[in-house]
Amino acid sequence: MSIYEHFRQEEHGFIDQVLQWKEDVLHQYSPKLTDFLDPREQQIVTAIVGTEGEVQVSFDGGQPFAERKRALLYRITMYLKAKIFSCICMSSIILKSL
Repeated sequence: MSIYEHFRQEEHGFIDQVLQWKEDVLHQYSPKLTDFLDPREQQIVTAIVGTEGEVQVSFDGGQPFAERKRALLYRITMYLKAKIFSCICMSSIILKSL
């Protein structure tokens, strides 16, 4: 069964693009930030990338209830490393007694 059977004929070009984005993220270790996507395109990206596996996707429209959102495709290892390093940042203040 082909992945294309689950989508409309006019969406096949977009499906090819999403599959290419997923492959690029997987093999080049580089995240992909898309242009703004409508809700149907977001649904397609989620269906193709899935919720499990090495490549993950998140959406953000700049506001909580934005209809059009950008997708960020990334390798899960990249996200975990960024989270670890962002928590390491500390500062200290040295007080001198006068």
